[in-house]
This record gives sequence, C-alpha cells and structure tokens, in this order.
Amino acid sequence: MAKADYTLPVANLLKLGSPIFAVESDKWLDYQQTAGIGSEDIPQLIRLATDDKLEDVDLEDDDLDEEEEEQNATLLYGPIHALRALGQLKAQEAAEPLLSLLDWEDDFVDEDLPRIYALIGPAANPILAEYVAKHNQEEDILPILFAVDCITAIGKQHPQAQAECSDVLLRQLELYKENDQELNACLIIGLAAFKAEKALPLIETVFNEDKVDILHIDWDTTQFEFGLIDEATYKQREPINNEKRKTLHESLLGPLPKFLSEIPPPVTPKKNKLKVGAKDKAKTKRKIADASKKKNRKRK
Repeated sequence: MAKADYTLPVANLLKLGSPIFAVESDKWLDYQQTAGIGSEDIPQLIRLATDDKLEDVDLEDDDLDEEEEEQNATLLYGPIHALRALGQLKAQEAAEPLLSLLDWEDDFVDEDLPRIYALIGPAANPILAEYVAKHNQEEDILPILFAVDCITAIGKQHPQAQAECSDVLLRQLELYKENDQELNACLIIGLAAFKAEKALPLIETVFNEDKVDILHIDWDTTQFEFGLIDEATYKQREPINNEKRKTLHESLLGPLPKFLSEIPPPVTPKKNKLKVGAKDKAKTKRKIADASKKKNRKRK
C-alpha cells in the first residue's frame, strides 16, 4: 500500500494513525469533518478498506528506522478508517465488497465489521445470507459465523428489521442437518437475541437431535433468553451444564488447560445478557484447544 495509490481526501485517512479500539460507532472520528470524506469517495474508500497489501506492511523490520516504523504504523490503520467512514456513509454499495474482510485475521475488523454492516442496514441482509448459504460447507467456519454476527448486528441496530433478520437466520437453521454445529449455535444465538418465538419449535428440535455446539449456547440458556425459565432455574442448572461443556470440550479438544476450571456460561450473570459474537467465541474455543494441545505435548 502506498499513499500515492489514493487521492485526496481519502489519502488523508492514511495520516490519522491508530483509531480507538473496540468502541461503539458513535465514538468514532467524524470522517466528514476530520478528513473531508463524502459519498463521492465511496469507491476509493472500498478499495482502501479491502486493500490486502495491508499484509505487506512490516512493523518489525530491523532495517527500518523509527520514523519509517511510525509511517508504516500510520499506513496500517488506513483501511480501518476507510471501513468506519463507509459505515458512517451507510454505503450500501460496500456491502458485497466488504465480504472479503470476513476471513481477515484482524482484531479491528473483528470488532468493527458487524458495526459497519449494522450502519449499512437491512439492505446488506440478502448479500450476507447468500454468503452464508454459499460457504456454509467450507472447512473454515469462522467467516460464516462472522457473517451471521453481522446479520444479528443489523437486527439489533434496526428493530424494524428484526423480523427480516430472524427470517434470514431461520431459513439457514432449517438446514441444521447440513450445517456445522457451531453455525447452528450462532444462528440460535441470533434468534434468541431477537426473541423469535416462531423459531422455538425448530430450535428445540435442533437441540434434541444434538446438532448444536453447546460450547456456544445450550438449551437452558435458550429457554432463559426466551423467558421460558426464570433466572433462579437457569443458575440452578448451570453447574450441570458446565459439566456437560467440560465433557464435550475434553472429548473434542482434550483436557482444559490449568488456567480454566470451567467453560464460561453463555449468559453474563450480572447483566443477564446473552454474549453474542460467535466468531469471538469460536476463536476463544480454538485458543483453548491450542493451549490444551501444548499441555498434552508437555506430558509426552
């Protein structure tokens, strides 16, 4: 990536440095005011946001002096600023090109992309739904879970579109026998977030047929989210559910590492809120698995 690849005002985004990490969209810079960005810049913003030459920016090259390292660090965050600017512009034409970011391993993208799609709005639903349907049999499930997270984020941002978002998730859940169990879990998390009661019979069937990864969500959590059981009942059953999660984890991934005595429950006890973000959960699951593998290797 080079500054010469972009013209003003988009080139200004390459000078802004590190954005604030993991904040809601109302805390982002105002890119129209800060950099003079407008709707006419959308094509160039899309190109910058999806610029895979980002991977070539090296912050650890021993031959770089301090000034060059600082310049590279500034360039590194240009695509994140472009991404956020597209969200602020509610750029519907960006919905399809931004699908390429679903498989990026980048913490900023992981945090921001669902917010971007939420700002773009319900117009992105068909594009995301098609992506999930087309790729749900691929070995790497993380981008698919991320796409479902984005659909869920759209519904949370736009209550008037929750029925539409629920329908998108429900149609995919109807294919539960073909879906990965993590995908089924992610779909159920979204449906529970929307309190989509018409999905309950199918959800119960999916659980009864053991087609859900309970490391993401279990039946008692689902019932609690839909108001079918109260908080006291949920907490009473949680120790049993934790043992089920531990047993499943050990059967699939090996013993828990020493720093974990339990698998965290899907519901945050203090806030009584379902923890959404299935891609983050799946990544955490893989980190636990890696730690378990290292522990097992040391034993040999």
